Amino acid sequence: MIYSGLVIKIFNVSKLSIGKNNFCSLSSCYSNKVSTKTVSPVINSSSEDLSNVIPHLPNTFNLAAYVNQSEVLKKLLYLNVNLNKIEKKPHVAEKIMKLNFDDIKDHILFIKDYVKTDNIGKFFTINPMIFYESLEDLKIRVNYLQSKRFTHDQIEQIISKNAFWLMFSTIRIDRRLGFYQDKFNLIGNEIRFLATKQPKLITYNLQHVMTNTFVIKEEMGFEDHEMKQLILEKPKLWMLRAYGALCLASH
Repeated sequence: MIYSGLVIKIFNVSKLSIGKNNFCSLSSCYSNKVSTKTVSPVINSSSEDLSNVIPHLPNTFNLAAYVNQSEVLKKLLYLNVNLNKIEKKPHVAEKIMKLNFDDIKDHILFIKDYVKTDNIGKFFTINPMIFYESLEDLKIRVNYLQSKRFTHDQIEQIISKNAFWLMFSTIRIDRRLGFYQDKFNLIGNEIRFLATKQPKLITYNLQHVMTNTFVIKEEMGFEDHEMKQLILEKPKLWMLRAYGALCLASH
């Protein structure tokens, strides 16, 4: 869905339906007594300005209807973030609606150092919840990669290819890198190469990875040194369904 402009026009059309039993003759209508009982107002008057109050989002809604009320949505649109994809997850969209621009501006500037301008909209479309991560934690997670001798270019590729990488604590990432290093007997340069080539594998479901490891090694009969070569050349095999991995590894 493409949101053209920031001005949203909403038209409310009300229909009046009159059934057979609702008609009355002119004389009978005049003969009816008109009640003079005073009706108390349903809505009490208020002097408070409620124009900035954002309603609770329903399960299905259009984020475009809230753009004029939200500075955050305006900025995200400017960055080419696809609001249509975000609104498909109402619990995520509602959290984003609660943010102020001051809450996200530093995150945007931080991510721009590692994601190219053309891809930054895609990055926040995939992972808008990164705005709820502490900026200090994000810096620590990048510093961790630097301490492990990842180059700036490698860090850019990792963050650009895997928008959820920075959602993992340094402890979790360290354990994941250690797992692959030990499991496939990788040296420093090789684990850095693997993490850069397929960063989604590092944060992937480990149970799935173990299943595919068993299939490739035990059912296909690959030796340890062949497994090492295979994961460096075709790491995506470990992210496929076991049958798919079996077929591709055999070619």
